[in-house]
Amino acid sequence: MKTPKIEQLCSYPIKGFSPHFLETVNLEAGGVFPHDRAYALKRGDWHFDENDPGHHFKTKFFMLLKDEKIAELRPRFSLDDLTVEFTMADGNLWEFNLGNPEGRANLTKFLTDFLRPKEALSVVTAPDHSMSDVPMRVASIINLSSVQNLAAKTGQTVDPIRFRGNIYFSGLDPWEEFNWLGKTLKIGTIEFTVTKRIERCKATHVDPETGLRDLGVVPALHQHFGHYDMGIYAEVTRAGETKLGDRIIVL
Repeated sequence: MKTPKIEQLCSYPIKGFSPHFLETVNLEAGGVFPHDRAYALKRGDWHFDENDPGHHFKTKFFMLLKDEKIAELRPRFSLDDLTVEFTMADGNLWEFNLGNPEGRANLTKFLTDFLRPKEALSVVTAPDHSMSDVPMRVASIINLSSVQNLAAKTGQTVDPIRFRGNIYFSGLDPWEEFNWLGKTLKIGTIEFTVTKRIERCKATHVDPETGLRDLGVVPALHQHFGHYDMGIYAEVTRAGETKLGDRIIVL
């Protein structure tokens, strides 16, 4: 019997940007990965209430679906002091403190100068809030075998980071993760309940390294597999810890 194993753990502190890789994660029941989508780039002049942030559709924010130039930036996050660094093509290093309004204002100006958007841009955040694509507080789990199966069908390399997962695992047959719906997973000492499959959008068409729209992931999924899904969402139902190399056990 195959026992899947954790290969990568990722958080995405700024929605739409590259991941921060983790070796160990502690999660509370009902929680999300550390600072996952804690910050986002608001698009336009609509009001974001940090005291009552609610859930907003992803097109309210700058992200790869419409703003592939984001992929040219290579953020390095420090979650201990909530800083982010960007090393630019000219060698210049820019550092911003995400944890205070002044730092976020400086980051807003930096990103506005870099992206040159047609609409207003501002970095927003709210206490203990994740600006995920879905209103539930969940982790996204990606089967690397399913990604590899998609790559084999398309004849192209597919970077798993296209799918912005929190947990990437190996050791299971392609698409078998969809059989986990409604089941409880034990990963390390954390227990998750699998809630739904993840339907993909055209943001996955953008190569996360180059920013090029080089692969039609959405039509390829439908053509070869008859669905638009990659990965599963799971809610933390028992607090605990997981780390790289831990096994996934279906309870």
